[in-house]
Amino acid sequence: MCVVLHIIICVIPYSQLGCTDMSDKASYIMGDAMIAYGAGAFIHFVLILVSTRLLVSGRETVTQAILAGMRYMGQSMSRLLGLVLIQYFGVTANLSTGHCNYDYYPHLLGVAHVLIPSLLFPAAYALLR
Repeated sequence: MCVVLHIIICVIPYSQLGCTDMSDKASYIMGDAMIAYGAGAFIHFVLILVSTRLLVSGRETVTQAILAGMRYMGQSMSRLLGLVLIQYFGVTANLSTGHCNYDYYPHLLGVAHVLIPSLLFPAAYALLR
C-alpha cells in the first residue's frame, strides 16, 4: 500500500490531483522521508517478531545477527542497483545549474518497484528447488 502511494505521489503531476501549491520539499517529505521510512520500520519490526517466534530456543541472538547482516547486505545491494538504474535511465538533477532530466522517471519507477520485485518470487522458487 505504501509503495503504491509512493508511486502515485512521484509519478502523477500535482496539478492533476488539484494540489497546485504543493512544493518539492512537501512532496519529498510525504514520499521518501515519511511514508517509505515508516513503512520500512513497520515491516522490519514485524519481521523481527515473527522470526523470533520461529527460531530455535537458545540460538536467537546468533540467528538474529545473521539475519540482520543479510538484511543490511540486501539494502546495500538494492541501493547499488538503484544507482545503476538511475544512471542507465539518465535521471539527473543538478541543483547548482538547475538542469533536471526526469524524462524516464516513470519507467525507472516501473522497473524498480514493479518488474524487479515481481522477479523475486521465481528467483526464490528456483533457489529452493
